[in-house]
Order: sequence, then structure tokens, then C-alpha cells
Amino acid sequence: METKLRESDTPGCISVSLVVGQYSVANAIIDELPSHWWVSRVFVKQGYRRRGFGSRCLKRAIELVRKQNAKPIIVMPGGYDIPFEVQQSFYRHHGFMGDEEMKLVE
Repeated sequence: METKLRESDTPGCISVSLVVGQYSVANAIIDELPSHWWVSRVFVKQGYRRRGFGSRCLKRAIELVRKQNAKPIIVMPGGYDIPFEVQQSFYRHHGFMGDEEMKLVE
């Protein structure tokens, strides 16, 4: 299965999608706010989860954010159809610390 990353680096918003064939199956979006960056979305379509696709998108989005500036990156897990604890574990795996509001520790 061939995959590729599609990136959009516009002022105030970083978006990375993973494409399988011709379909986007995962994405990570990080928005810039005045005092920090906000992970507004990391999503992987059902049937494509647990394959590292969300991790690839998030890692690349963080790399692109860091090229712009060193403001903190924050996320609040929740929503979607994935349990809070699973989301929290995912973000911890990627270096985020905290409980409900998690900050990337580098």
C-alpha cells in the first residue's frame, strides 16, 4: 500500500494529511494562537487506525510548526469516538505532558 504525506503550511495553520492511493485517511492540524500552537485535530479514519498514520501526520506537523517559531504546542484530548485515555496515551507517546490540557515537552 503506497502512502504519501500532503502538507499545507499557511500562516497560522499547519495541516498534514496521509494519502493512501487517492484518499486522505489521516490528518493532523495545528493552529497558531497568539500565545501558543493548538493541536486542533489528529484524526485517522476507522479501518486505518493503529498503523502509525496519525503519528506520521502529527510528527511532521510538529516539525513544520517548529520551523516557524518556538511557541508552546498544546492539546486537549477528547471528542470523536476514541476514549479519552487512549487519546491521552497517544499524545504522551509523542511527548505531551499533563492531564486534560497537555503541553509538548521538548
